[in-house]
Amino acid sequence: MYPALASDFMKGIRQPIKGQDLRERYEFLVEGVGTASDETVLKSAEKLLLQEDVDIVFAFCSQSLLDKMVNMFDAYKKPLVHLDLGGNYLQQKHCSDFVLHQTLNLCHSAYAAGQYAARNYGNTALIASSFYDGGYQIHNGFEKGFKDTGGMNVGYFVSPQNYKEQASDALLARINEDSPDVIFGLYSYNEGAKMFEVLAEHGITQRVPFMTTPIMTDESFVKDNYGLEGVVSMSSWSFDDEGPAMQSWMKDYADAYGEKPGIFALLGYECQTILETCLNDNDGIPKEIGRFLQDRSLMTPRGKMTFNSYGESQPESFKLRQFEYNQVQYHNIVVDIIENKNSAILNQHFEGQQFSGWTNPYICT
Repeated sequence: MYPALASDFMKGIRQPIKGQDLRERYEFLVEGVGTASDETVLKSAEKLLLQEDVDIVFAFCSQSLLDKMVNMFDAYKKPLVHLDLGGNYLQQKHCSDFVLHQTLNLCHSAYAAGQYAARNYGNTALIASSFYDGGYQIHNGFEKGFKDTGGMNVGYFVSPQNYKEQASDALLARINEDSPDVIFGLYSYNEGAKMFEVLAEHGITQRVPFMTTPIMTDESFVKDNYGLEGVVSMSSWSFDDEGPAMQSWMKDYADAYGEKPGIFALLGYECQTILETCLNDNDGIPKEIGRFLQDRSLMTPRGKMTFNSYGESQPESFKLRQFEYNQVQYHNIVVDIIENKNSAILNQHFEGQQFSGWTNPYICT
């Protein structure tokens, strides 16, 4: 889905500041960890700590291994910034003064999507998911937001494991049976393209509002014009955000690399912001980075960012984005802003829910 993921992240974290190449200020050591879903990530982290004696580690890590990773950095008393798209909810066992969780908050934005759907569309929702995207807790966030805000009925439809076997008749029958006021779609990449074809062929979005995640409407790989109307996503970012923070960063990125940034470049740049904040406000990178940043805020392309009681990045707001094609490419136009106050509360709510999904941090990583 993101073939240049690692390169994009490194471009973001190394992005020049006022023309200065950051490799003059930092030495970056890179270790490959595959999908970060097996113990390779633990072995690589320990190698960086012991053999390279690094000052800080940035790492993706599977939810199933994250408690072990946190325990390691607790034991060595070194700072870790855990990277994630935010497809699962954090638990207390993932918290430490030595650990910061920098995420793109997919679960939390799904909760905001559920709230918006209940307030604006009606009382009945259908969550339609691919076999793969359904293996995370994003659907839990939408359902809780929907029911917390007055929504009553939530049904589920799961597509076949092989997206090429997608039977539109089954989906149409389910829509006709449930008569939902809104559909929340969990699809991405090839599965997302196939679902867009189904939606367009049968005019579904003209009859029922279709909400989805920002991964399904990612401009970097959704290229074909499906002629769709009525598709929106809820997200903590939009590259079409007209605010100065996003537009200034995108211009600087394009000037440095001659291309538009993607979501992993955004995540990388936010990690650079963490580094710069630590060094500007402290004599070196603090070991207890989670505690150090607890009462500080960062200004990022997404806007003001704080860290909740779980040490997880918490954007000030989420953006409702209209998915539109403008004769050249797709855009995610911001049409509404939803204040975010619930990130830590949601983590607490799902504390007791045993995670049993895929081992990848998210399917694209």
